[in-house]
Amino acid sequence: MAVDPPDPAGDGTRVVRRPWRSALVLVCRECDGTRGFGPKQVRKALKADAKAHLPAKAVRVASVSCLDVCPKRAVTVAVVGVGETAVTISDRAGAARLVDRLGRAIVADGGA
Repeated sequence: MAVDPPDPAGDGTRVVRRPWRSALVLVCRECDGTRGFGPKQVRKALKADAKAHLPAKAVRVASVSCLDVCPKRAVTVAVVGVGETAVTISDRAGAARLVDRLGRAIVADGGA
């Protein structure tokens, strides 16, 4: 059985290693999206494009509760880390553009 290291600061927190190298992409699972391209499809498209076009583990894509942007016929996506931004995505091409933008930001930041 693995034992967690003690809390070094004594404040109930512990720093852990993140499973991504450059960016965390948060996809709002509450957004409506467009017919046939909702939060699940946005998340799948972002993951597939990141896997195909970015270094391994450069980006982690996660679904989160409401981000309080609430666009009509789109899904809100927030990027934390390199290339920090918040965008709305309404189609497959929008997901591909975001991954392309992330790739350029990762390269500009010195790689994954």
